[in-house]
Amino acid sequence: MLINLDKSEKKRAKRIINIFRKDFKSAKVFFTGDKTISVENLKKGEAPALFSQIKAVLPKSEIICSAEELYPDAVKSKFSFDKKFEIIAGPCAVEDIKSYLKTASFLKSLGLKYIRGPIFKPRQSPYSFQGLEEKGIEILKEAKEKYSLKIVTEVLSAEQTNKVRSYCDIFQVGAANMRNYPLLKTLSESDKPVLLKRAQCATIKDWLSSAEYLAGKNKNIIFCERGDYPLFPESGVNFNLAGKIKKDFSLCVIADISHSSLGAEFVFPGALAARYFGLDGIMVEIHENPQKSKVDGKHALNFKDFEKLIKKIKSLG
Repeated sequence: MLINLDKSEKKRAKRIINIFRKDFKSAKVFFTGDKTISVENLKKGEAPALFSQIKAVLPKSEIICSAEELYPDAVKSKFSFDKKFEIIAGPCAVEDIKSYLKTASFLKSLGLKYIRGPIFKPRQSPYSFQGLEEKGIEILKEAKEKYSLKIVTEVLSAEQTNKVRSYCDIFQVGAANMRNYPLLKTLSESDKPVLLKRAQCATIKDWLSSAEYLAGKNKNIIFCERGDYPLFPESGVNFNLAGKIKKDFSLCVIADISHSSLGAEFVFPGALAARYFGLDGIMVEIHENPQKSKVDGKHALNFKDFEKLIKKIKSLG
């Protein structure tokens, strides 16, 4: 940690030493010149608390902390896919057993390993389809047993986590729940990987802060870029942000290229962009008949177009 003192606050610098003597006794503090204080040897988790205390004393001064100091566990997330570029595909919501098993069979025939299995849906309107909820658990179970696919399913609460634990392989935390800290704490106790979507307009720091809740005990985290819409309904995946967190910290980062698109016709370029930005994979919505989908049909690829997408991605090597 570095503290670059503002001219008007130099006389307050001595008060910082008292903070260290009282609450951060293991830290090494020394002045480098007359404007900079360097802090070393902080214990895990001390940097955020120290930052707050220093800012209260030196509000105008610049405090520089590394990501390793602020998010010591999140930046050490160790999850990785078997493939260089993985694809997680499936419907936006599990609708019935017949269509879901048909989708599972199709994905299996393409040699894919993961399938979306959303049975709990966080909908903006209480009158929209909420998912099959507990009724969908048996469908997930049958698809998993019959086709040996790994199921990725979203959970909204600790109670739901316990209900689907035996039938899913990756828990998903949606963008709307990135700051659902009780849920993150529950999932930190899980031995299963967690796919953590970035909330709309969340910064890299916000994203890593949420991941830190998980990573204290569960370092199998997949960071999923979901996109923003601050000015109009959809403004797409932030590939610059996704690429930066991937480059800076070597984390597992994928992009949800369906939810963030204006429609299915934009999924192809989104998939290729994810590949070119060096991400680890994509999440794609598919449906045998998108026009009849109960949720977000306009974003879903039909089976024929999805197969074309797979071939295009494979051609990139």
